[in-house]
This record gives sequence, C-alpha cells and structure tokens, in this order.
Amino acid sequence: MKKRILGITSAVILAATSISALPAMADYQSMGTCSDSYGYDYEAWNQNSAGQITWTGDRDPGGSFTCSWSNTQNNLFRKGKRQKRRTTNYKQMGTITIDYGVKYHPKGNSYMCCYGWVDDCKGQYPTVEYYIVEGWGSWRPPGNAGSMGTVTSDGKNYDIYRTVRTNQPSINGTETFFQYWSVRKQNENPARDQQEVDIKSTITVSNHFAAWEKAGMDMSGTMYEVSLNVEGYQSNGSANVYTNVLNYDGFNGGPRPEWANDDDPGPDIQNPEDEVKYTTPSGSGTGISDDFEGSGTNWKTRGASAYGITSDMAHGGKNSLYVTGRSEAWHGLQCDGGSELKAGGTYNISAFCSYKNDTYKNLSYTIGLMYKGSGSGTSYDDIVTVEGSSEKWTELSKEFTVPSGATDIALYIQTKYTESPSASDLLSFFVDDIKLTESGSATTTTTTTTTTTTTTTTSSSEGGNDAKLAGDVDCNGKVQIADAVLLARYIAEDSVTVTTAGLANAELSGNKSLDADDLAALLHLLAGL
Repeated sequence: MKKRILGITSAVILAATSISALPAMADYQSMGTCSDSYGYDYEAWNQNSAGQITWTGDRDPGGSFTCSWSNTQNNLFRKGKRQKRRTTNYKQMGTITIDYGVKYHPKGNSYMCCYGWVDDCKGQYPTVEYYIVEGWGSWRPPGNAGSMGTVTSDGKNYDIYRTVRTNQPSINGTETFFQYWSVRKQNENPARDQQEVDIKSTITVSNHFAAWEKAGMDMSGTMYEVSLNVEGYQSNGSANVYTNVLNYDGFNGGPRPEWANDDDPGPDIQNPEDEVKYTTPSGSGTGISDDFEGSGTNWKTRGASAYGITSDMAHGGKNSLYVTGRSEAWHGLQCDGGSELKAGGTYNISAFCSYKNDTYKNLSYTIGLMYKGSGSGTSYDDIVTVEGSSEKWTELSKEFTVPSGATDIALYIQTKYTESPSASDLLSFFVDDIKLTESGSATTTTTTTTTTTTTTTTSSSEGGNDAKLAGDVDCNGKVQIADAVLLARYIAEDSVTVTTAGLANAELSGNKSLDADDLAALLHLLAGL
C-alpha cells in the first residue's frame, strides 16, 4: 500500500510540476462597453473554452443579458461599470445600488451576485475582490460564515467573512489578495437544481462596503468595478437577467423599475465606533513603562494597524494610546525589551485597556511575550488575557519569566488571538499606564472591571513558522510543490516530520483526516483550479 500511494502521488505531483509546460486551450473572453446610451461594461469569460456557453450581454440593451453554460470548468457573465483605477473611493460615489430581476436556474455550483474589485493604489491599500451573493446552486460560497459579523440591508440578512487568495491572478497581475464576502443567510434560490426561480430585489452595495469596513475589512482603495455577475464552476445552468439597473453618483444606469420604488432598503447596520482623533507619536518614550503623557513612545504598531496618542479616553492622566485599523486579532502593539528584559529574568507587567463600541458587550485583551529560542522561529507566549466591557478600563497584571537563552525579546498587546477573527475581535482599543517592574520590587495584583482574570499560554504566529496558510505543509509562508511532496510522503508514512501547524494547513478536504483527498485538493490549489 505504501509503495502504491507513493507511486500514485509521485505521478500526480510530476503532472502538477509540468502543468505550466502543457499546451492549454485559450480562455474565451468577450469584454467591452455597450454602444447604447447607458454605457454598461460587459464581460463573458470561459476558462480554457471548455464546454459550451451562450451570451447576449454585448448586444442586449442596458444592464440586461441572457446566458447559459454546460460542462464548463469556470465561467462568468457580468454587466456593470468598471472605474478602471480612477481615483475614487466608494465613499465618493454616493449611494451605490443595483436593482435586479433574474430568472435563475443553476444546475450545480453557481453564484448570482454583485461582484467587483477594489484597487490597491500602487500598494498603499489591499487589493480586494468582493462578492455580495444573493443566490447560489449546489454549494454555498466557502468560508467561515459570519466570522466577521453580519449585515442586514434591503430587508435581507447576510453573513460577512473574508478569504485570502495566494499568488493568484488579479487586476494587478499575480498577487496575494483578499476576497470579501456578504452571503445571504437564506438562499434566493431555494429550489437549487430542481427548477428556475424568478428573483427580484435590490442590493444597496454601499451598505455592505460600510459594514465590511466596520468589521475591520479595509476598503480604502479605489473602486475598479461594480457589476451584476452570474458565475458557474464545473456545472451547467442558465440565467435571464431582465433587470440590472446600477446607479451611483457619476453613473446613471437607468430608472429604477416600478417594483423597486416601493421597496424600503432601510439598512440595519450597527452604529460604527465613535470617531477618535489621535496623533502619531513622535520620538521615543520612557521605555516599556509608559503613561503616554508625552509626544513619543517606544511602543510600535504590530501588524497592519494604525495608532496614536489620544485624549479621547485616559486612565490616569490626560492621554492614552489608541490602536485602530486592525485586520487580524494579533494586530496591535509591541515594544522591544532592550535592556529591560533579560533571558531568565522574572518580571511583573501591568496595563489598562478599554474600547468604545456599545454594539459589542465585551472584548478580551492579551499581553504576551515574543522571543527567539533555541530554534529558528519566534515564539509567542500569552502572559495574561482578561475580558472587559465598553468604556470601562480593565487591568491586566501578571508575573512572568523570560525563558533562558531567549533573544530578540519583546512584549505585545493585542486582543485575544484567534485564527478566524470576528468583528468584535478586530475592534479598536485604548491602552494606558503600562508598568514593568522586576519581580520583588513591586506587589502584583490582578483586577478587572468585569470578570476574573484568565491566563492562556499559546505559541501563535503572525507569519512565521507556525503561520496558518492553507496548503503550506512545510510552514515556510508559501504554498509550493514542495508542500505536495511533503504531504504525499507523510500520507505514505515515509519517515518525514510535519509540524502540528503544517498538519492543520494540510487539512484541505474537510474530512478531518489527512489522505489522498487532501493531496488532490492541494494539487488543484497549486494548479490554480
């Protein structure tokens, strides 16, 4: 059995490494701008020209089109407007709406959605591919449903989440980019494959953008495209888009249909956090211990976050340090130990944290220790985690010991670590009155405004050897053919070692055991399928 598995997987891996050298049929692509008075942009695409498609979008008036597909690999049909990297953030476009009416009949995997891209402005902001999914076929769009919260708009409830595409084609060539999702809790196509459904509704696109930003999903780039999209993946289906009216400031895609004028889009988006004014620190501070009453500090941002000194909230004096713009739970603050933290030393650390957002009842904060040990990677040990409530200062306090032989020692402050953060995990927060003392020189107490202190010890990473990245079996931060080779050898029990994080990254098929299904999924990932 061992030889058989190795033989099969070696052959498959050899095929995968040769994918780029194999001749492939060209993709079918038709795109342009309609010549009528409305000026919609259109695109029809069929990967490798597989199967058969029909499409009328380049001829039908306004935003309407009909399409069908059978036995295809991946295909899409859409009409909307491409901004083409104009310097326009979505907030400058006013209220963006799509009124649609679609006779939709997917037979297999398919989405009917609002679709588009946000440009990264030459690397200043994230590139984003986004979906607002109204209906689907046999498979609900993948992801950790609701992990970033929910949004209610136009009388419909959606789960919000985010996924990452690694080294894949985008509007800026091959790159790693985010996908943002709002997916209906209730499918607009309940019949699935059995029959055609006639769907009429409104998508207030701006509501979803605002909800994503509130959840910590950065939409700072410029709008590249907003379209109504019908997509199929290894399936059959058809759609008759008889109404597709896109409107925003600067583009009038037509009058709202009569049925849409009676709708009350009334968004039910939770109030965003109060706007906090802060000043970026200038110069150094007093070391790890800091009350942030000066203009500078030794504390720096950790991950993709912004920070500054603010008088909006304070624990002891007039100011505190504010952390915002977080897109992962580990994004926050860190301070190098310098001469204050030594290997083998025992210390007391205390700090006060708070946040302002009445939507969320509590938030858990963490102080942790990061260092390099005997291995090549960086260790992350949570010292203390405490839960607090809105607009109340919560104290975190704990004695800790730096491991012997540790180097590159630093402290960090973040919210409680999770690999799939929810909107509450990404809230902005305040930090004040940080105090570090050597053990024995101060009395250690632990109190909070709300709950009893709980302590966890983990070894998590924001991008090192233990990073969570689907398919990254060897944990080097990249998904490569070497990962498939390592996984094949592990499945075949060929005397290789895979770390716990690598095993978690290798679980791709969802069957909770590492086998040939996971290897096949990894090879599909490597092949761009």
